[in-house]
Amino acid sequence: MGELRIIEGLIVFLIMLPLLRPFFIKLESIEGLFFLPPISFGISIAIFPAYGFRPECIPLLGYTFFLTLTYISPVFTVLKHSPLDIIPEKSPAFAIAAMVLLIPAAGIALFFAPVQGADLVSEGVYTRKVYNLPENTEFMLRIYGAGDNRDSDGAQRPLMLLVPPVAGSVSVIDRICQELWERGFMVISYSRLRVDQSGEGGGISIPAVYRLFRMHTWGVSSVPANAAGRALEAEQIKEIRFLLSYIQAGHRGDSAFAGLDTGNIFIAGYGTGGGALTQLAASPGFNRTNPGVKGIIAIEGPIFSAFTGEEPPPPAAGEDGFRLRSFLAGIVRWFSRWKPLKITGLGVIPRPEVPALYLVSDKVRDPRYREGRYAAIVRVLQGSREPAALAAIPGAGILDYSDIPDKFPFYRVLFPGQNLSLLKRRNFVKETAALVTNFAVLFLENSPVVPRRENLEKDIELETGGAWNFHNPRGILEL
Repeated sequence: MGELRIIEGLIVFLIMLPLLRPFFIKLESIEGLFFLPPISFGISIAIFPAYGFRPECIPLLGYTFFLTLTYISPVFTVLKHSPLDIIPEKSPAFAIAAMVLLIPAAGIALFFAPVQGADLVSEGVYTRKVYNLPENTEFMLRIYGAGDNRDSDGAQRPLMLLVPPVAGSVSVIDRICQELWERGFMVISYSRLRVDQSGEGGGISIPAVYRLFRMHTWGVSSVPANAAGRALEAEQIKEIRFLLSYIQAGHRGDSAFAGLDTGNIFIAGYGTGGGALTQLAASPGFNRTNPGVKGIIAIEGPIFSAFTGEEPPPPAAGEDGFRLRSFLAGIVRWFSRWKPLKITGLGVIPRPEVPALYLVSDKVRDPRYREGRYAAIVRVLQGSREPAALAAIPGAGILDYSDIPDKFPFYRVLFPGQNLSLLKRRNFVKETAALVTNFAVLFLENSPVVPRRENLEKDIELETGGAWNFHNPRGILEL
């Protein structure tokens, strides 16, 4: 997405020309310079529908807006064809002050410009539309390593099904999918048409950012925010059930699934998808009805459904004969309805029937987060009957196990890890794919293709739980 930096540079260039007018005599006779600030403002606005909601461009947008306001009078004077000598001139002091303010506004936009474009991988990727008629839902599947892209000897690959985050959808995990494919998996991800907050290749919208922020900031402390998380988890449980059924049975005869090993399936879920996946894998009979699923990976999925909160006030009681007391009680109940309901603790903790890996921010070391956002995950880890592990890459925030650090760098500032470093950018995409691959390989059964593992940095934190009775859990990090 290098063209975004070019556009931002063009905006700066258009702004600088009228600001330099007081210092150069030859520029004073060019009337058109007064129109450049409004043009730069228009270009700043156009960035958002073209590239999605980009918070790093907001200071530049605000700057061009206020600069445009200061040039309205000269613009109208020129449009009236008035003589140049009556056009109000900007003083050198104004120009210098405006240029000083331009430095941080443009600097933030340029510094946090995306490292990689939003275009999705196309080579070797098949797409399929799938309809879930009972739920009236339409999915666009993206199948990495499909059909004639399988190994030359025809060997089938284990499947990695990725449940994308609602905000950003498949566009913010595309590189993760590609990395897993290149390591030896057939990878399937999807977007929910007309529902997801992005669409293929698009940016993250403002409503999606707000919903993401609200859920992941207050979802373990506020009942309304938690309810939004629960609702999404419930929807995504239905999605996973449907797609898992379709992939295991409904794909027959489709060449795109020709290289798929349905006996070795792993499912990874992001955000509420991770919470939904944990709940689904713990549902009675899941392992019996889905014997091909060998493990799950929940990525920053705090399991909102495991939290319990305050109950709303009871409805008004009948009249007791004392009108004043009933009136006062009604007022108290009315005000109590406006009191924010709080999360009070944990309820039923799911116990997945298959091995599980939980990838979380390194904030899990902080007691506030360990006993708050990650409380349910820690309890699941401690009470698991199957092998379970929790891993955290140092410096990783809640969005870093995805493409977001490269495509939307400013979000690292909004959702940082424990030790945020703006200058040092760790390759979270490759490390995430390696963690997922190393975990999955431990539980493959009779797979003709074994995905490529690799040694990982020793600074990655690893906690284990459950019954690791036939594997060394350090195999997630070491060969």
